[in-house]
Amino acid sequence: VLKHDSLEKELSSGNIDTSLFAKKSKEYSNLRKIILVAREYQNFENEKKDLDAILEDKSNGKEIIENVLEHSYEGEIYENGPVITFMSLDPNEHHQLALMSGREELDNGSSLDHVSFRVETYSELTEAKERLESAEYEYLPLCHGNALSFYFSDPEKNGIEIFMDTPWDVPQPQGEVWDPSLNEKEALSWVEETFKDKPGFVKRDDSKRPFVNR
Repeated sequence: VLKHDSLEKELSSGNIDTSLFAKKSKEYSNLRKIILVAREYQNFENEKKDLDAILEDKSNGKEIIENVLEHSYEGEIYENGPVITFMSLDPNEHHQLALMSGREELDNGSSLDHVSFRVETYSELTEAKERLESAEYEYLPLCHGNALSFYFSDPEKNGIEIFMDTPWDVPQPQGEVWDPSLNEKEALSWVEETFKDKPGFVKRDDSKRPFVNR
């Protein structure tokens, strides 16, 4: 990248030796073929450093997320558990990325916990459960108050979540095991009864919080 920028400046200056112009122009042209890839890698490295800083420095993570990465920030702690930082660029999504504390060594690369997939209806969620059971996959039915979820691992041990939004919003993180044999009405009644006394629990459409699944 530095060589490309140097040649670009030299060729545009008008002061280059004419006997070297053809050689340097060819060199510049050859570098242009890879410069986009190089700059993408450079950007990736810068973003990776920002994320590493979030995980390594517990004192300024909120400032980095909001001011450097320009994401919303919401970080809370499970009882006797890790700090989970929720990040989103969309005000209609509670989070699009979540970072969890716990990794001590930054030199060993990052770990992906799971990828989430939303379904729109309870029947689709039930269909996913039936497919998991038919394939003899073990899964964890977990409710976050704002979502009913199934967690499982694919054959390569990658974490997967399939979830459906509930009609409610509640500050995260939350987690209660639920009974997937319930029908939709029973399941939603259970969600309301289980989470109604949690601080901030409201109907999703009535929530005043800036980042809510809608």
